[in-house]
Amino acid sequence: MIKLLLKSERILLQDIFRRIFLEDDVLAYFTVDNFRSINEPVELDLRANNYLKKHKNHVKLCGSADHKTNVLRTALLYGANASGKSNIIKAITYAVGLVRNDDSKSFADLYEPFKTRINEPSNFYFEFFSGDFFYRFGFTVKRGNIIKEELHYSFKQKSIELYKREYDEDKKSYSIHSSLAPVHDFTAIRKEQTTLDKKSDAIELNEELKGYEEYIQKTVEFSALLRFTPNNELFMSKLIEILKDNKEFILNDIAEPACNFFSYQLLTILPEQRMSVFDWSDDNDSLEKRLKSFDSSIDRVVYSNISTERFPETLINNVRRSLASKEKISLDYKKNLYSFSLDENGEVQAKIVNTVHVIDGKEISFSLADESDGTIRLLDLLPILYFAKNSEVTFVIDELDRSLHPLLAKRYMSSFLDNKSENCKSQLVITTHEAELLDNELVRRDEIFFTQKETDSATKLYSLDDYSERYDKDIHKAYLSGKYGAIPNLLSC
Repeated sequence: MIKLLLKSERILLQDIFRRIFLEDDVLAYFTVDNFRSINEPVELDLRANNYLKKHKNHVKLCGSADHKTNVLRTALLYGANASGKSNIIKAITYAVGLVRNDDSKSFADLYEPFKTRINEPSNFYFEFFSGDFFYRFGFTVKRGNIIKEELHYSFKQKSIELYKREYDEDKKSYSIHSSLAPVHDFTAIRKEQTTLDKKSDAIELNEELKGYEEYIQKTVEFSALLRFTPNNELFMSKLIEILKDNKEFILNDIAEPACNFFSYQLLTILPEQRMSVFDWSDDNDSLEKRLKSFDSSIDRVVYSNISTERFPETLINNVRRSLASKEKISLDYKKNLYSFSLDENGEVQAKIVNTVHVIDGKEISFSLADESDGTIRLLDLLPILYFAKNSEVTFVIDELDRSLHPLLAKRYMSSFLDNKSENCKSQLVITTHEAELLDNELVRRDEIFFTQKETDSATKLYSLDDYSERYDKDIHKAYLSGKYGAIPNLLSC
């Protein structure tokens, strides 16, 4: 079966690799309600407990000089099966997909209100930092329509409302608000300018008025776009389109960091998604070292030329269209990974990703289809360790430990968290069942969260930090004994 990567399945690691991140982009807070098993609001608060002094390298100081906030680099979500921890990840995935205007079926299928609130709105809200700026973005969805959307940013404790749109049921239209100057009467402006043109001593004032008129024209464009954005789309997605098309717009400079955060720097990975679209040829030397550190029998990853005749014509045609705007693309086909690019004659050329093992002194080539699920999972996750040292990305992963041995999962988290570089700003938010990670020597207690299914089957999220445990508490043993909840309720037969 042919599987071209859909927008919602595409992990944009190659795009990240080609970007140069100059700002500190960090997720600080997320809340959602009325989504799948989430009834009342749940809050994933990544702001650090400043009283905890252990593992100081797990915390990043963000914001402007007089508005600093300590934010955690890691969050681990535990809970029994069907307690709703995956739905928190799916809520972030859905919100990010809506911001990116992802129209794939797999994205649309994520949305489902709580069973007793199917006719009520769902709310999604993010707080994040980009350099010295602090952003607050939220929206409300009801039956596929955007009921409310707003974006604020703060700098040096000054909060500014960039825009707010809210649907008026009575008027059947949106009301809009913004801190930008209100739209003025063009007739009056032009009349004043005509008068000034007749005065030889008013050249400087005339130029100033022209600049003001240009600004007003931009606010008119902004107001029109905000007011007439379709009711099933976010205005934020329009801003992203404008930036990608390199069009001049009044909000470009201020909104660009927020757009980039959702487009490139907040990446969610569900269990069925692949991350192997990363081009390993960009990172071959350090990949070899990491493979050995995880006791992998793989010696290296290689790209081998193959004929495009093995692929259906429809697939190659789709690839050719995609390469019109990209240098190269990757896709999964029959459990293998392929890289496509154009040669000097504009023809599609293909390479297959193979692994090389050294057996009895001989190099043996394997396809990814020959590798175990655990090995493929490891290859999918290793790029994160590369980006943790080279960029600011928030990775949100459902079931990090899937197909991984407990010791490998622990080694992976240790490799991510042991990066003491001051330039390392990447975050890792995961769901897991792996109790071996509950170790005070590995993580802080404010990095650990639990999900519990309530009597109405709704999800509750809370932090281990709520228990104020001693720093030397055996949290692994306490968790498995049921002290914190979030474990299966096993009854005797």
